[in-house]
Amino acid sequence: MVDYEKAIKRPFQDINKLIIGSFLSIIPIINLLVTGYFVYAAKNTMKKKDAIPEWDNWAELFIKGLSVAIIGLIYALPGIALLFVGIGSIIIGAIISGSAATTMYTAIAGGGLLVLAGLFFLLLSGLITPMALMSFADKGNFGDAFAFGKIIRKVFTVQYLVSWLVVLVYSIVAGLLSLMIPFVGYAIASFVIGMTAFTVFAEVYTEIK
Repeated sequence: MVDYEKAIKRPFQDINKLIIGSFLSIIPIINLLVTGYFVYAAKNTMKKKDAIPEWDNWAELFIKGLSVAIIGLIYALPGIALLFVGIGSIIIGAIISGSAATTMYTAIAGGGLLVLAGLFFLLLSGLITPMALMSFADKGNFGDAFAFGKIIRKVFTVQYLVSWLVVLVYSIVAGLLSLMIPFVGYAIASFVIGMTAFTVFAEVYTEIK
């Protein structure tokens, strides 16, 4: 069973590491180091190690973080493509239809369906990607993020779906609370939410066989 309390407290176990992670989180491109750090933290969780990693092996952290970004983009691409095509169809249809209402409505309806399909696939990718990243963290190989059979079996379980919803709600609440502390609050929340999420998903990954 996932220990949510421990996962929430984990980012605060070493204040120096929290400060470093928070600072790096708000720097574009450099924040890939933080994502790579989360990968190593997830691997520690899978090994039943509660301690968060040291800030070292910067090159490895960056490579891991870049891999995570690419994996996330690949999973999101179908949804993004459908959204672009759907919105484009609506715009082009409205332009070329002129005063022909029937043509315009047809373009809007067709484009609207594509937009809805795109949103559905983005939601689906949002569900699948965390477990894909855990597979990558576990094995360390880029291709393991696309071991669809194993990943899907873990995704469509009550335990994972509940954990996914808990992380979603926690992220929203933590994000809203961070607004009370301008700039610094966002930086801290970025690191804290990421660390907690990767910890929770790593626990779920190891528990679901």
